[in-house]
Amino acid sequence: MSTRRRSRSGSMAGWLFADLTLLLCFVFFDSSVSGMSTKTTISSTTTISSTTTILDQGARPDPIVIRVRATLLTSSDELVIRLEKALESQPSNQKFLVVIALGGHKPGEQKAGDKLARQVSKKLEDGWGQILKGVTYFETGHDSSPASTGYVLLKLFPIQEKLSS
Repeated sequence: MSTRRRSRSGSMAGWLFADLTLLLCFVFFDSSVSGMSTKTTISSTTTISSTTTILDQGARPDPIVIRVRATLLTSSDELVIRLEKALESQPSNQKFLVVIALGGHKPGEQKAGDKLARQVSKKLEDGWGQILKGVTYFETGHDSSPASTGYVLLKLFPIQEKLSS
């Protein structure tokens, strides 16, 4: 009668995998926590450099919702003029941390709305001074509401100073 020897090396592989998984969890947790206290430097086109610290700030939870006329051919300058005209009733020099752009489209052409929203977001990021380049988060999609063709629905979340604990 032959006897089989049980190998212990197979059972150790499971423990090694578990240990490595825990190590990766700690590394990712540590990197996300230490990245919270960053300083962002923004330089404008007039070569004036300003520093904004986002330690004690966040996005205001209630957005400013506006609808701006835009097509794929609308220039960046024209888009900024239309947007600032729509924002006249809001406080001036307000910076935005989150921008959600929903492109209007004809029924059944959702991809066209998505494309318009992406183009408008890119133009705003490149040409609008109220955006923190490299910091502001953009989300795009399509607006399926009636009569949305030729417009972009923008949900702008301004920076809120002095977050309460």
